[in-house]
Amino acid sequence: MKAVVRLAGAALLAVAALAAVGAAQTDATNTTIAEYLQSDDRFTAFVALLEENNLLDQLNSTDTQYTVFAPTNEVLEQFDFNATGLDAAEVLRYHIVPGLFSRDNFSEVTPPGNSLPLRPAPPTEEPTAEPSPTASESGACIPAAAPAVSRLAVRQANGDAPADDEDGEAAVNFVGNLSSVTLKTLLDLDSIDNQAQRLKVLGNDEQSLVFVNNVSVSEPDIETANGFIHVIDGVLVPPGNVTDVVDELPRNFSLWDALLERLNLTDVVTESNATVFVPVDFSFVKRNESSGGDNETETESESSGEEEPDPEQLVQAFFDAFNDSQWRDIIEAMVVPGDVLYTDDLAAQLAAVNASNGDAPTLTFTTALGTQLNISVANRGESYKLTIEDGRSALIARNPRLFDIPTASGVLHIIDAPLIPESVLREASLEAFLFGIGARDFAVALNETGAISTLAQGNFTLFVPTDAAFDRLNSTAPLEEIVDLHIVAGKPELLDGTELKPLDDNVTLLINHDEFAFTVRVLEGDSFGFITEHFSLDEYEVYVIDNVLVPPPTQ
Repeated sequence: MKAVVRLAGAALLAVAALAAVGAAQTDATNTTIAEYLQSDDRFTAFVALLEENNLLDQLNSTDTQYTVFAPTNEVLEQFDFNATGLDAAEVLRYHIVPGLFSRDNFSEVTPPGNSLPLRPAPPTEEPTAEPSPTASESGACIPAAAPAVSRLAVRQANGDAPADDEDGEAAVNFVGNLSSVTLKTLLDLDSIDNQAQRLKVLGNDEQSLVFVNNVSVSEPDIETANGFIHVIDGVLVPPGNVTDVVDELPRNFSLWDALLERLNLTDVVTESNATVFVPVDFSFVKRNESSGGDNETETESESSGEEEPDPEQLVQAFFDAFNDSQWRDIIEAMVVPGDVLYTDDLAAQLAAVNASNGDAPTLTFTTALGTQLNISVANRGESYKLTIEDGRSALIARNPRLFDIPTASGVLHIIDAPLIPESVLREASLEAFLFGIGARDFAVALNETGAISTLAQGNFTLFVPTDAAFDRLNSTAPLEEIVDLHIVAGKPELLDGTELKPLDDNVTLLINHDEFAFTVRVLEGDSFGFITEHFSLDEYEVYVIDNVLVPPPTQ
């Protein structure tokens, strides 16, 4: 939903005239917020709107301190003021926050939400005690799961993985501290208690980036006699419906949108007081594009004339992998009704959990499907990890624009993979099962080589490489030979020293177990993979491995 206000043509002319005159600026600390805005030619449109709606005098008083997010003339002139739902006064009040919130001090105050940093500073070579309470202090330290995002084509040569962000923001990810705080504006929203702006700071120095909701702060911390002014590059509007908010994000959510429409599940995700986790299309299938430049080295598959699959077709393949009933369960498993879970709330709750036996603390919530969703901390405190009942996991996106996004009915977070319940996986076809556990490349390889027909007979053991493993594949061996290495007839027990014959009976697979993990190795070569997960299905034993096995070199 876009909230809109009307600005009369006469007012725009007056604004232009004021901008042409331009009063000389004075020292900000000796002026009130109102006086500073009036002295700066960039804010003549904003000042005119404040004055029209009887808010300028309020910002001129020194009895109360405020933090104001001020859009420039250029921003206001480009904003769509035609469709309406809120009047100008309501939109303006959404830009004004009682209290002082600067880049330097906002995480030290206690606004609604009891803010805590999302994550601590990156560890140094000589770890020191954390200066402030965070979720990681209570022992939450879990290795990050590899994102289940990969193109559905078997790579015959190494290639650069695409950037974490599709809109050029990857460079600002994971820089310094990332703190987030709830701000209660002058606009009272009826839908959710304390629903207001989210101020986020990425970095801990003068070059740190500041965001408020999904708008960038181009100039933070203009300190005046009665508060702070942050210059912003967009107009802030109260949050709309979940689906509208998602559509305005700089990502592609066409699959999610199509599922909601097809299954008539809009009511589930827009339920009041709910947290919604939304997987971007990028998390279903990785874009078939490289992050390299024009002089990028041509891969073997490209030089051989092999066509890259169409990303839209790959999304459609995932779409078709599950039936309507299964998709309904998947969507409902990514909604937590009755809880509005901002990251600072999660941090506070996780910090209060006493870890037992050294385990990382975990919060458990019930989804709209009725399944359990566990939330813990991953990546040494850099991310929140979501785990559905069978161990299917996802990470909340760490780009500051993609988590803690307010909506009219709660909050949403973008996640890096769909959460698929065990009940859905076990009812699905083998191909859909592989899609669901992040092994889509292997599923496609089975189809391309015809091995899927052999497997239809049942009673096989599969060593399944992850999509991330296929991304690293660098082999000229025929795809059929590679696939046959990963399939063993029957369901033999895996013990240390067990030798297995795959469909390619020219080689032998050796199972090893050391103190930490099982590995499967091609005995005649140097190819091996760690076994990271095990699924026991009716017709198959599935062992997920972190590397693609390749045939031994020919003599």
